[in-house]
Amino acid sequence: MVEISGNSALFHAVQILISIYSYYNQYLHIVNLFPLVS
Repeated sequence: MVEISGNSALFHAVQILISIYSYYNQYLHIVNLFPLVS
């Protein structure tokens, strides 16, 4: 039970890191395009 709980918690943490990483990449992409627009 403890191992399954730990694995699901680890998997959830990895999903959160991936979503933060993709959001951060999207933010950098928008910031990089900003000087081109203005």
